[in-house]
Amino acid sequence: MLIVCRLRELPIDTLSAEALQKGSQEIAPLLDNAKLWAFFYHPNPLVRRAAYSTLKIIVTKAPGLIQDRLTIISKNFFPSIFSDKDTTTHGDLWDALLVFTKAFPESWTIVADKKPTMSLFFSFLKSAGHGSVTATYRSILPLISTWCDDSVLGKNGTGFPFVKDFFDSFWKGLESSNIEKEPESTPLFLEAYLECLVYFTVRFG
Repeated sequence: MLIVCRLRELPIDTLSAEALQKGSQEIAPLLDNAKLWAFFYHPNPLVRRAAYSTLKIIVTKAPGLIQDRLTIISKNFFPSIFSDKDTTTHGDLWDALLVFTKAFPESWTIVADKKPTMSLFFSFLKSAGHGSVTATYRSILPLISTWCDDSVLGKNGTGFPFVKDFFDSFWKGLESSNIEKEPESTPLFLEAYLECLVYFTVRFG
């Protein structure tokens, strides 16, 4: 709880990027504490939402503070978000994920929990985003557009077999019971699937 109290003393959401950079020496000890990033796993969804939001703010305003700690953050962040089944957190979750991976696409190559990060994402797709259909399927195309050939899709430049695994996992989401947790979920799924299909066809066609 001490870390939480210290964070409350530092209203990073109201600080300018310049002020946050200037205060980096004060913030650094907090960011270096592994317990801070464990809040991604906190049982209270409000705490997890706050953790996601905090990461997004720091990435946006002072990405250098994250770059220096990319491994420890990635190893906590990815397993947490792709296993977070509480849809009330998914708005903040996706906001943080899109900002984080756009700034640090290399984070996808960091192994978490002895599993490739991409396999965690594929499991998330198979579960239809744990029921958060709208937030998930409207975010997939912006997410995959940041993937770089070298770090994720393979140095041969073809994208295979990665692309096949991606679409196989994507399609299995249609078989998940989670797909029916929101109205109009199937059209959203199909629209997102086709968008990604066109994207990869153009990229590798």
